[in-house]
Amino acid sequence: MITAKTAYGIVRGVALENDCTVFRGIPYAQAKRFMPSAPPEKWEGELACDTFSPICYQPAHTPGMPFSDFFIKEFYPHEEPMSEDSLALNIWTSAKEPGEKQPVMVWFHGGGMGSGYGHEMEFDGEAIAKRKVILVSLNYRLGFFGYFAHPELSKRIPGGVGGNNAIRDQQAALR
Repeated sequence: MITAKTAYGIVRGVALENDCTVFRGIPYAQAKRFMPSAPPEKWEGELACDTFSPICYQPAHTPGMPFSDFFIKEFYPHEEPMSEDSLALNIWTSAKEPGEKQPVMVWFHGGGMGSGYGHEMEFDGEAIAKRKVILVSLNYRLGFFGYFAHPELSKRIPGGVGGNNAIRDQQAALR
């Protein structure tokens, strides 16, 4: 299965070995600075989902800091592009047709609410998909962009509670 229909349009994935497909960088929401995200805009035709989205802004790994050299060498050998609008998900599947039933696993990356992303190299979505499990990973806002709260912002948010946009992003991805 190389294409799939979503509520926002058709996505085209990439065929992998082991009869799996990955859909990289499917937009699930639009980031609004310090505000809850909005639904993505619908698109016409097929959206090529062959590239992971940029990751949320986060501190760079600094050589020479405690443990940093190890983590850079083992897990972050190259810098990922960063963007404030990074709300996208990735789906690995071995399903052959849209109606095929498989369990779904959703992975929220770690990183202490301030770092990380849904396609870190140590996480192998293809290995899970080839075991007949659909895997969904995602990027969500982190740090200041995901948790900043201020009374003036809260006045503009339905329900009057600000500061939890990272959690709202995760909820949007699940929807």
